[in-house]
Amino acid sequence: MTINPEREKYIDFSEPWLYHGIRILEKSIPRDSPMQSFLQPLKSSLWTSLLISVIMVGLVIFCLDLKSPFDRFYKIDKSRMAADDPFLNEVANDRVNFGEAMWFVWGVLLNSG
Repeated sequence: MTINPEREKYIDFSEPWLYHGIRILEKSIPRDSPMQSFLQPLKSSLWTSLLISVIMVGLVIFCLDLKSPFDRFYKIDKSRMAADDPFLNEVANDRVNFGEAMWFVWGVLLNSG
């Protein structure tokens, strides 16, 4: 379709940004939001199973750390240590909580650590 003055009275043509001799006019397709385009390559059932498996692996890591016989927390005789000993506070805070386990799983999944 060529653009001439008679057609331009009735239709607002967009200006071409590159003069190449041939012009093509096409309807612009509304794009999905960036989040929808991110989720689009895989089916929703696969995304759901991926999320469930990440949560389950994080829960397993948390439980394994909680019951680990090799954890430093179980090897310390706290009765022989002073209450204000900084090492006792460090060991008590050294436990892996569920948030840290989930962060570890996401880091491994996304290859960031």
